[in-house]
Amino acid sequence: MNTQLISPNRTVTVLLLCVFSLALVACGNKSVAPEAPAEEAAAAPVVEEAPPEVAEPLPVLEDVLPVVEEPPPPPPPQVVAEPRKKPVVKKRVVQKTPPVDPNVLVDQMVAMMRNAELRFDAPTTLQLTDTGSVELNVSLARSVDNMRRELASSAGAKKVLDSMSIALETTLQADGFQVTPLADQSQPLEQSSRYDWRWEIKPSTAGGYNVRAQLNAVFTMGNHSVSRDIRSFDRTVSVEAPAPPPPPEPGFLEKYGLWLLALLLVIIVGAAVTMSRKK
Repeated sequence: MNTQLISPNRTVTVLLLCVFSLALVACGNKSVAPEAPAEEAAAAPVVEEAPPEVAEPLPVLEDVLPVVEEPPPPPPPQVVAEPRKKPVVKKRVVQKTPPVDPNVLVDQMVAMMRNAELRFDAPTTLQLTDTGSVELNVSLARSVDNMRRELASSAGAKKVLDSMSIALETTLQADGFQVTPLADQSQPLEQSSRYDWRWEIKPSTAGGYNVRAQLNAVFTMGNHSVSRDIRSFDRTVSVEAPAPPPPPEPGFLEKYGLWLLALLLVIIVGAAVTMSRKK
């Protein structure tokens, strides 16, 4: 018989089954004994020894008790697959170009204009009845197109420069003179790099006066205009308007004419007296 470890509950069950089996065997022997015949019953009873009872073999525990199978091991924990995450696509951050400040472009362009070659001519002396001429010549070191291309470092700067109109503007201040401009005071910057201005000045009274010319750059963007002084030119010229010259000195006849006439008259009178005496 195979030996197996039996739990306490199984031991109690086996003992009860054994007791129940012995009880069944005892009851069966009593009920199975045959009755004696009538003749023999009258005679003296002969006690026959009953054959030895053969005990039935006890049932094998393995046959009586059901084999309780051990429960199968629990299944391994089910691994729940996490949902597949979508790959994170990093958005490309486009750095926005900061807006262009038009004032910065204006300052840079004015700095370029201040390298221009300038020439200013005005008379130093002028008669009260005369008319003088004043000229201002400006020769830029580079054309306005070259300045635009040099400053257009980005698309925003190019757009601002293309929408910007530029002009050179001059003013002439001359106290004590009547000023007549002979050219437009404001001239737009175009392909040319040379610009000229002329004025006529006529003194009103005699004396010394200052004549000053001022050159400015005017930048217009839409309805907004900005004027900047160009350092390249701001000069003071002293113009003297002398008094009219004194009248010319009188000639010999104007100076000694009366004396000569009186002397001639004396000569004539003397001659007449002499001739009258000879007669």
